[in-house]
Amino acid sequence: MSTLLTSENVKTNVSLGNFLNKLNTYKTGNLVTTAVTADQVILTYTVTAGKYLYLVFLDVVVRLTTFATTATYFGTASLENPGGTKLYATLCAGSGITAPPIGPVFAEPIPIPGGSVVRIVCTPSSATSYTWQANFGGFER
Repeated sequence: MSTLLTSENVKTNVSLGNFLNKLNTYKTGNLVTTAVTADQVILTYTVTAGKYLYLVFLDVVVRLTTFATTATYFGTASLENPGGTKLYATLCAGSGITAPPIGPVFAEPIPIPGGSVVRIVCTPSSATSYTWQANFGGFER
């Protein structure tokens, strides 16, 4: 007699970051913008030479520097590789003082080779003062 496999009778342990000799890497950056200039750098990181950065997640939060309650289109935020190619881009908007946190958790870590510069940048929609915060995490191996 066969048994139907369901989540109730099958238990598995899965970890995307289950590697020996890994170094957890978490970075954060902040930027206050007051100009409509493309690709202003919120966060930048150079991957250690001879290693790979396995990027697991990123997020971006933006708010009005001076609190207000108006709906706001803040602009865009992007993850870039060393050549400035956009790997991930999103529009940032909110119904009040802040846009909700934006950013994916990747199903598989994204490998980025040693010596590469990884940046999270923003392009504000107006000269209004916005405060941007970006984070990413993963591990180097």
